[in-house]
Amino acid sequence: MKNKLLVAVFALMTFTAMVYAYSWGVANIWYFNASYYLDDWSKAGKIEHADEYQKAWAAISKSVAYDPSHPHYLHIKGRILQWGINENLVDAAQISEVKALFIASTQARSAWPIPWIDLAHLNASQEGMSDETWQYIHQALAVGPYEQAVNQGVLNIMMAYWYQVTPRQTSLFFEQFAIAAKQPKMLESVLKFSQTVGRKSLICPQLRFNQQYETQRKSHVYKKYCLSK
Repeated sequence: MKNKLLVAVFALMTFTAMVYAYSWGVANIWYFNASYYLDDWSKAGKIEHADEYQKAWAAISKSVAYDPSHPHYLHIKGRILQWGINENLVDAAQISEVKALFIASTQARSAWPIPWIDLAHLNASQEGMSDETWQYIHQALAVGPYEQAVNQGVLNIMMAYWYQVTPRQTSLFFEQFAIAAKQPKMLESVLKFSQTVGRKSLICPQLRFNQQYETQRKSHVYKKYCLSK
């Protein structure tokens, strides 16, 4: 009798493991399907066809349905929904759902910095440099201080809302810029964004007059963005 019970328990455990493995595998397939579209939109800067959004949304929804607590799936679902809102394919009122998905992702894996900086971007677009926005920024920096997306994200947010940044908070900007300046591609991205939001006056004088940026002053990026009219 005891042996039969052990066999039954083992069989149940094996079945449960197989079901979980199947769900995990299917969820992962749908996730990569959805992220493929997201990568394409990021490269193009827009959603080329509305039906792409529907396919991506269906894929990530299935992924989350199979594995509802996976932080990556929750985060990507939030990003896809945000793209839909930005491209006027989804009701703007659903922005609260985007935030909820990002928060759920951080709760599932608090040490992952990307959802924190996405939360900072999202909150800044709604509230500017509020205490909550700063909270997300500092959390992103705490868990991913050398993550490129965090470094550049902090700089972009602060440049976009510079008029709300206090003198005491400006030191963080220049600390993050010192990190970005060491990476040519990131420096170019920062300079390009500074031009977009009219903040070249924050960046170019630093490169021009600060001795630590002597190497950067010799680059084509500096000449392109800071010396050209």
